[in-house]
Amino acid sequence: MDYGLIRKKYFPCLCLSLWLSFIGATNRYYQTYLSYGSGDTMIQIIHTQGGSLLPHNKWNVECLDGEAMVGINDSFDDYIRLQSAWCKFMFPLKPPTNGLYPYYPRCHVRNATDQYHCYVPTQHNVTSDTFITAMHTHHPFSWIHRIPQDNLVPFKCCKTPLGYYIDYVSCYYQPTHDPNFEYYDSPFQFIVYCAQGHVMTGLSKKVNPYTAEHRYDWIQCCRVGVGLAPRRAAHPPPVTYMPSGVPTYRARGDLIGIPAEYSSQYRTFRDAQASDQDQADDQGRESGTQTDIHSHRWESTVERNYWKDEKLRRTNREKLLASRTLIKGRESSFWPTVQNQR
Repeated sequence: MDYGLIRKKYFPCLCLSLWLSFIGATNRYYQTYLSYGSGDTMIQIIHTQGGSLLPHNKWNVECLDGEAMVGINDSFDDYIRLQSAWCKFMFPLKPPTNGLYPYYPRCHVRNATDQYHCYVPTQHNVTSDTFITAMHTHHPFSWIHRIPQDNLVPFKCCKTPLGYYIDYVSCYYQPTHDPNFEYYDSPFQFIVYCAQGHVMTGLSKKVNPYTAEHRYDWIQCCRVGVGLAPRRAAHPPPVTYMPSGVPTYRARGDLIGIPAEYSSQYRTFRDAQASDQDQADDQGRESGTQTDIHSHRWESTVERNYWKDEKLRRTNREKLLASRTLIKGRESSFWPTVQNQR
């Protein structure tokens, strides 16, 4: 038996199988794609950097056949990056590709840094009725705040299948933050997503006025309509308005200091009680040195903490004694009954 011939014949197959198993295990380890029977697919963007930027090639973060991107999420970092994307099955009348790529034959690429929308008025025939299907990052943690490394933040837009259209009258913007620039990041749920029947048609990266850092600022959502061009219908956007008539997503213009709505959530270095006590101690020891003042301040803090703990211990002892008394009372009323039964 010629083992050299066998090794030469089957060695490429062995390498290919090992390579595929390694790639599959890595993707499953990071759980890049997680599809549900409801028609929803969650894509983890972390560690999906690189890949092609051509519109007719498969991207690392791309919705599956018949799906459109409807939401984005960042867990902790105030949308200085994206950690996951939400795709939803939106085109049931589209003929399936049976897993073959491309899922949508007519696509183009935009840049979230300065090209926010899929639709370009100067290229109406190519970009009309398009929606976001994929995102690209060149950093393992998908940062977008570095300059100039992160000036390019590409996303792919594709044209709706035959029989579908984008109702541009129904479009609205879903920001990644509230009017006071508190961001909607969450480790457990999507907060920034489109309403039912709507898909993402735009994505923006802008400068935060407080931190002067680039963040994902909003997504544009538009309704997907069914029917050919003469039968198109226009629906109003599902936007909530305040009593003043201003949309709830509009950011405020005065960005000086901490907003009053959130002032209670920001703590100083010392709470008010400790600050008042320290100020009184300092006034009583103005003749002392700086070391004496800090030493006395430390002693005062330790003493206050001791009496707080002592009060807590006293309260716990009283509760314990009361519970023991209650238990003894129940036992005394219980045992005579048992003895009588005997």
